[in-house]
Amino acid sequence: MLELFEFRQNFLPFVLLGAAVVLLAFFGCSLRLKLRSYRIASAKIKDPIKLMVLSDLHSCRFGKEQEKLLRLVEEAQPDVVLFPGDTVDDRLPPEPAFLLLEKLSQSRTCLLVTGNHEYRTMEMDALKRRLTGLGVTVLENRSVADEQLAVHGLEDPEGLGEEFGRRLQMLGENVDPKRFNLLLTHRPERFEEYIPYGFDLVVCGHTHGGQWRLPGVVEGLFATGQGLFPTYVGGSYEKDGCNMIVSRGLSKKHIWIPRIFNPPEAVLITLLPKE
Repeated sequence: MLELFEFRQNFLPFVLLGAAVVLLAFFGCSLRLKLRSYRIASAKIKDPIKLMVLSDLHSCRFGKEQEKLLRLVEEAQPDVVLFPGDTVDDRLPPEPAFLLLEKLSQSRTCLLVTGNHEYRTMEMDALKRRLTGLGVTVLENRSVADEQLAVHGLEDPEGLGEEFGRRLQMLGENVDPKRFNLLLTHRPERFEEYIPYGFDLVVCGHTHGGQWRLPGVVEGLFATGQGLFPTYVGGSYEKDGCNMIVSRGLSKKHIWIPRIFNPPEAVLITLLPKE
């Protein structure tokens, strides 16, 4: 009996460690869809506007017929749905992305810019025609506006190359100081290049939240274009009067490199009148 007690006592730390690892894997690697919300007040806004951001889908599925994403959007009741790039993946079948876009565009205004993975399909013209045919407005380095809001869409620099700076400047010339100006683009690491043009808000993705994070300690391990411990990984940033919101995105495709404490997220931005 004494030997059995000593055996259990010796192995208890290993049992506890194993239990901790299991709990970490269960909670830390959860792929349960989250909704993150932001509220921005501006004197340019007279009536509230809700913007849903669905970034970096990478042709992933969220339930049968994309029902989880569709339900989340329906519950939020946004005025506009924004897609800041990598909605369609270059390696995974595109149909899940097309299905989501087709269903959403039936009842919502959907504005989309392409990212680096759309460019890598090497079928950009055909892809844009397909997206437009689904009822999606593809902002191919152009702007759309109503009485309160102007959205300026900038394509990914991987596709634009040396044209990136000139296209950004052209969009900057479209900024109307009477409207709330939103730049929809893919890459947050170019933030300082966006600032001089007077955009009120920049919305982007691309980072996948740095893939691995330890809340309160490390917000992201690695992001393409920023390297290790990236600065703009997910959340709200402000510099020189320009705000930027970075979505951690929806991608679940790298199952061999799991998202740790970094679940897929949709973003809801509410623009409000400034009191």
